[in-house]
Amino acid sequence: MHQGELKERECDAGAGVSVVLTVLNDVAGTVQVIEGLLGQTRLPDEIIVVDGGSTDGTVEVLREFDTGEVPLRVLVREGANISQGRNHAIANAAHGLIACIDAGSLPDQRWLEFISRPFDDPEISVVGGWYRVQASTRMERVVGLLTMPGHANPIDPVRFNPSARSLAFRASAWERASGFPEWLYTAEDTLFDCKLRRNGEMFHFASDAIVRWRPRSGFAAVWKQFRNYARGEARIGRGKEVIAFWCKRYAAVAAMAGLGLLVGVWSGVMVAAAALVLLYLRPACAVCGESQKLWDFPMAVVMGHWINLSQLRGYSLGCRDRRRSPNIFVRKLQKYWGKRVVGSVPAWRVKSWKVPNTLIVSWHWAPVNRASAMVLSNLFGAAGSDTSGSFKVLTREMKSAVPVDPIAKPAIEACEIAWPLSEEGEGLNGWFASVRTGVSMLMRAWAIRRSWRFTRVLAVYPHRFSLLVGLVGSRVLGVNLVVYMHDLFTESYCTNCRIKRWFWQEVDRRALQSASTVVVPTKEFADVYRRRGITKVVVLPHCRPTDVEPVPAKSGGAELSLLYAGSVYQAHEDAVVALIRATDGLGAISLKFLSNPHKEIGTKCLGWQTRRQALAEMAKADVLVVALGHDTPYPEEVHGCFPSKLVDYFAVGRPILAVVPRGCFVDRLVRKSGCGLVVNTLSADQIKRAVDMLRLAEVRREMSKAAVALGERLDGRRWYGVLCRTLAFGIEESVVSSSIIVETQDRASKEPVPVSV
Repeated sequence: MHQGELKERECDAGAGVSVVLTVLNDVAGTVQVIEGLLGQTRLPDEIIVVDGGSTDGTVEVLREFDTGEVPLRVLVREGANISQGRNHAIANAAHGLIACIDAGSLPDQRWLEFISRPFDDPEISVVGGWYRVQASTRMERVVGLLTMPGHANPIDPVRFNPSARSLAFRASAWERASGFPEWLYTAEDTLFDCKLRRNGEMFHFASDAIVRWRPRSGFAAVWKQFRNYARGEARIGRGKEVIAFWCKRYAAVAAMAGLGLLVGVWSGVMVAAAALVLLYLRPACAVCGESQKLWDFPMAVVMGHWINLSQLRGYSLGCRDRRRSPNIFVRKLQKYWGKRVVGSVPAWRVKSWKVPNTLIVSWHWAPVNRASAMVLSNLFGAAGSDTSGSFKVLTREMKSAVPVDPIAKPAIEACEIAWPLSEEGEGLNGWFASVRTGVSMLMRAWAIRRSWRFTRVLAVYPHRFSLLVGLVGSRVLGVNLVVYMHDLFTESYCTNCRIKRWFWQEVDRRALQSASTVVVPTKEFADVYRRRGITKVVVLPHCRPTDVEPVPAKSGGAELSLLYAGSVYQAHEDAVVALIRATDGLGAISLKFLSNPHKEIGTKCLGWQTRRQALAEMAKADVLVVALGHDTPYPEEVHGCFPSKLVDYFAVGRPILAVVPRGCFVDRLVRKSGCGLVVNTLSADQIKRAVDMLRLAEVRREMSKAAVALGERLDGRRWYGVLCRTLAFGIEESVVSSSIIVETQDRASKEPVPVSV
């Protein structure tokens, strides 16, 4: 049927819905679903059943079935598989809206009403419904809860591939997708969903359009079902990551059991059994939580591994099928999909979406005076109460001798874990305290999950343990990991202990590889990760504080006051020393540091202050200083870093003197925005020349205007929206270099470009 005929059919049929299903030798299951359809609050405009050649009297029973005013059409197509049957039914449907359901399923009374209602919006072309288990045995209940989305694993509406047992679409969308792939016997609805997603069809997830279904009963039936599912996935080139995940874990179990056998037979058995239970601890607990039956736990562990083994077998068979029958499973796939395998698939295109529930794991959280905490405070604080329902924070109790100010404190519930020491802690005591706190954070995350179903973990670096807790927590809880890298990790982690270095570099590598998205503040950091093979990176620049107003620049005075805010350590030392030596010999110059005590600063150090006091000191100064080392053990970090002090500088509206290496992010940002002067050398003469130029009040006023203008483009509300879309939709490799990586720092005069999916 041609596209024009389908559009005409949709217009002529109005809101008419054809419900289609296929059947083979299942009288009871077909009668059950038809009776369920006839009891709907919104009756179908027609029911089409395609029989694949039943020999048990199914066709005869259906043709004599009294459906009242609802037309029931029974079409026989000998030898047709499910895809062929569905395509035949849709091609013969009288209406432009198609709802699919399976024989043996039982739709809730309002299923058709809920799954067809979104089509009142003419832009919606696909609606996915949901399903629940209707079990009669313990095995059926456990298998259903283990494998059905939304129970053991959270559902992700924008990436959810709805089963054809509860799916509706416009006939024109079916035509654009070239129908269901008729050469597939299983996973045909998955491939059809992927084609619809890639075609950019507008999708709506109708969570209240529920179909109840009964899982297979018996070990042999379950094995066959999930073996065939995995076989179908392998035939289209999907599922490799999941299979590799479980192969590695079963190999580890085998190795542990082998070590146990060296001690004794029973030791090996006990080690293997304990490892297998731990592998399925979280899903088994989730099943028990849903069923409220403790005895489902051992059945969930056993059936989980049984299903995994059947999928491993099915995947190997599917790979063998591709090798033996390339004409079917490679060339036909290439014709249908355009490629030899189904790789990454974009998220559904949706009109309305909700920010996914996200647990933020951060070692430091506002209002503590730490750079990463202040950056997040600016971002989430700007969003106000909008953040309260979608985010929770898991952090540790902060103990500091320096008082803190709750400036722009986000309206997010924060769960604090007790810190066992009286202060930050160094050495072995600090390490033990961090391990203890990290374990407590994981246990609290588990407890939070019971009452608040989060689907993302946002791990915030810099702090090694927050990255570790985020990685382990996402793995244990089975949710997506998003990593926010305030700084680089591997490139800037220095230690003389090889074991520690190897361990933390491995944490960094695994976290970045397993993350669905890596968020960084600059394009330079994104380039570093791309060179390391990490492609799913989005640039989210630091945002200015929302409750700070710029202070008009001073017209001039007897003395030019310069102020540096922030820590002084190896990444800054040589530039700070050069700045001090260059200005010491100049008259009418005052250089002060809001910093930690340092031997090079001496009496110029004003010490640490609260954030409010620090902002007040910045507003008093004529020029604010940023210095980055030229000879440093962290060259990659220095080249790409976005010092958090800069957004405070922009907020108060002061010109900036940057003593930084040539070509780094700060160099380009200050030059292109015109908010200050840059010195790319440690030469005292060059620094003096820049300071002399900054003595001119008119020059400073123009730079102050540029700083304020740049700060306005770093509005937290706007970039909070970018973060939310990234959490909801992820990032596709095909658009990493175009619409999602926003190069605001390359063109500071332009408005930030929102994420487009």
